[in-house]
Amino acid sequence: MKEKSVLPVLVMVFVILATGIVAAGCLLYRSQQDSVRTQAEHKLAAVADLKASELSRWKNENLADAGVLYKNLAFSALVRRCIERPQDSTPQEELRSWLGHVLTNQHYDRIALLDAGGNMQMVVSDTDEPLSFVTIQKARETMRSGKPTFADFYPNEYSRKIYLRLFVPILDGQDVGHPIGVVVLRIDPNTYLYPSIQRWPTSSKTAETLLIRREGNEVVYLNELKFRKNTALTLRFLLDGKDAPAVKAVLGQEGIIEGIDYRGVPVLAAVCAVPDSPWFLVAKIDVAEVYAPMRERFWLMALLVGAFLFGAAAILGLIWRRQQLGLYQEKYDVECKYREILGISADGIMIADVETGMFKYANLAACRMLGYTEEELATRGTADIFPKDALPNALAMFENLTCGEKTLATDIPCLRKDGTIVYADINTANVTLDGRTHIVGVFRDTTERRRAEEELRRYAAELESTNKSLEEANRLADCATRAKSEFLANMSHEIRTPMTAIIGYTDLMADENIGHATREHVLVIKRNAEHLLELIGDILDLSKIEAGKLQIEPTRCSPVQLVAEVVSLMRTQAAAKQLKLNTELASPLPETVLTDPLRLRQVLVNLVGNAIKFTDQGEVRLTARLISDSGPPRLRFDVTDTGIGISEEQVGKLFQPFSQVDCSSTRKFGGAGLGLAISKHLAEALGGSIEVHSTPGKGSTFSVTIDPGPLDGIRMVRGAREAVVQPPPTAAGAGKTTLHGRILLAEDGLDNQRLIGLFLRKAGAQVTAVENGRAAVEAALAARKADKPFDVILMDMQMPVLDGYTATRQLRSKGYRGPIVALTASAMSPDQQKCLEAGCDDYLSKPFERHDLLQIVAKHTQVSAPDGRRDSVVCDSVEPVGCVRDAPQTSQ
Repeated sequence: MKEKSVLPVLVMVFVILATGIVAAGCLLYRSQQDSVRTQAEHKLAAVADLKASELSRWKNENLADAGVLYKNLAFSALVRRCIERPQDSTPQEELRSWLGHVLTNQHYDRIALLDAGGNMQMVVSDTDEPLSFVTIQKARETMRSGKPTFADFYPNEYSRKIYLRLFVPILDGQDVGHPIGVVVLRIDPNTYLYPSIQRWPTSSKTAETLLIRREGNEVVYLNELKFRKNTALTLRFLLDGKDAPAVKAVLGQEGIIEGIDYRGVPVLAAVCAVPDSPWFLVAKIDVAEVYAPMRERFWLMALLVGAFLFGAAAILGLIWRRQQLGLYQEKYDVECKYREILGISADGIMIADVETGMFKYANLAACRMLGYTEEELATRGTADIFPKDALPNALAMFENLTCGEKTLATDIPCLRKDGTIVYADINTANVTLDGRTHIVGVFRDTTERRRAEEELRRYAAELESTNKSLEEANRLADCATRAKSEFLANMSHEIRTPMTAIIGYTDLMADENIGHATREHVLVIKRNAEHLLELIGDILDLSKIEAGKLQIEPTRCSPVQLVAEVVSLMRTQAAAKQLKLNTELASPLPETVLTDPLRLRQVLVNLVGNAIKFTDQGEVRLTARLISDSGPPRLRFDVTDTGIGISEEQVGKLFQPFSQVDCSSTRKFGGAGLGLAISKHLAEALGGSIEVHSTPGKGSTFSVTIDPGPLDGIRMVRGAREAVVQPPPTAAGAGKTTLHGRILLAEDGLDNQRLIGLFLRKAGAQVTAVENGRAAVEAALAARKADKPFDVILMDMQMPVLDGYTATRQLRSKGYRGPIVALTASAMSPDQQKCLEAGCDDYLSKPFERHDLLQIVAKHTQVSAPDGRRDSVVCDSVEPVGCVRDAPQTSQ
């Protein structure tokens, strides 16, 4: 410890200690002060409420006494006899006895009876002083009102004593309501009221209860005060003294008030109004008395704290004194030990004289780093340990030190005794030793660190080169993925375009009057064409899954509706193999779930189709149930068949693309092996999975679980009867549509152009065909200019000269507002969205059924039914609705 810093540190410690103790004492005092005040407030409030309720009860009891005499027929008859026959002593004595009984039992000071004229008929009291004029006037007012009256505090005209009075009119029993006199009950407040008010529940020197009322612009004290005599009705204060609790009370303030009382002393008071009276009650106590016990404890605590601080100061002084005595010993010990301490440091430490530059000390680490002994370094200076090219920087560092600045130099080359170079980070600072300025330098050898940094830089360069190679590989992979996607899109387009003509012309051939064998051949052609389309769709789905671009579009849909649609779609296949296709709702199902109905339907159709394909006899059952036993709820669909079954070894191959369980199955049942692989990915995308349980020769069960989404507030249905099941879409070709209007067909493929035109003309439309987008734009604008616009434009999107996207944009830019329907051979969602963004109103994917073509044209044009009604579609027949029954009933 340095000599100059010891005393300030000790003083600072004492100041901090004293400050902490004083602050803690202040906080404790403040806390106790708040607690004492809260207790005093609660006590004052309780006293005020108690006194106010006692006053109200006392007043009500006196009014009840008046009620004994008021409208008392026996008493009024006795009074009437006394007034009418004053010479008859019997009623006089009886009345005096009655009033004397009331006087004695109810503690009245005096009872007087006045007749209707205000003349005193009888007085029962220990005094013979006459009635005052004010009393007689008040008695007359009471007789006029006919109701008992309670008169407030007043000073007697003769004795100047304070009284309260109760005036009770005596009504004539023969003529109820007509007063024949009045009884005046005089109350001396000194008998009960004043002692009751002043009585305090606990011992207190300054606690006091005040009863006051307001008279004009003054507050009047009604009772005798503790610290001032003869104050009842004589002590008054103007309402200007807003600090007085009595003034605040008559001004309407209630609760706890701190102010100055009639003595000019600070008090704490509880103020409340006395119910059913003009009086206010103030229960107060001096603030000094409230805090007196706490102040006594405070001074005692202050004395103890002072003694403690004095002792602490004495201890700190003793410590400082002992430290001073040991200072020189410490200096001596430091002088002996610093060499040993510096010697064990891992960093090199050197001390040099600023004026001469010669080294005065070097520890073992410094000697080892520079290759010198301590004796050799004692004969050398700072200029000897730096190479010539690094010497200017070292001299600049020393110049900064002469200005009193600490310096840190990094990676400074140092010259060893053998001439080799080592590198070090040097921390330097000025110190004073023996009255002279010296430089202390701490040398940290960074030679190995520099070597490691060089290695790290080399590794970083290699890593950067590797990263560039990886980026190039990723770029090539992205290019390959894009090329694959473009190839699949082009392949889809090139296959779907001729498939449009194949399927369309087979439909036309099927409509002709041909033989049974020829019709079978046509149907075989169409069935195989549709199979090729399904295969193309599966390949595209698999491509989307592998590219991570499969899109799920959740929406609210009915699971019962989905089951009905799947059954309706697959019933024909089941009937062709004479199989029963049954459904079952195994538990209450939510009315709607949040999922992608298109993808879920694709999975169920695939599983039901596989079950039908691999089952020769028996049944296929589709079961739906909600599982909520443990964890979040799951919607589960079980497809059970009685087919050939699958062995446990074969199950592992089911969900691999382009694979079958064995070659014989492939030859017998056919298929590319894509359906289950796609279904597995779709089920996982819907938040679930697919499981298989199978026994060879007995059948299989494929279980699909999906996430139904939030079910809060969703109604649960216990059967198909409770669910709203919409009819499935009408099968293609089931309806007949008649078209009226002019249609512009832009199609570069001659076969498709003829086919589409033939479909439209047979439906009744007028068709104009062009072979590219530019011709379509010219024809549409020319027709509009001639005031014969086309009702709808069918626009192929891939055409020579000008494609359909550009042609549509040009038409929209020129103000063409007619409907444009895109014909695209691409089934990708982005391509369909691209059509709508280009300005098309709708789109139709190739190949398409004749029914779909006519329906979408009818949607955008005027359609006429055979009977002349205006409608959109006229159907000759509708396929029956798929039916879903409740468990355990089934439907085929």
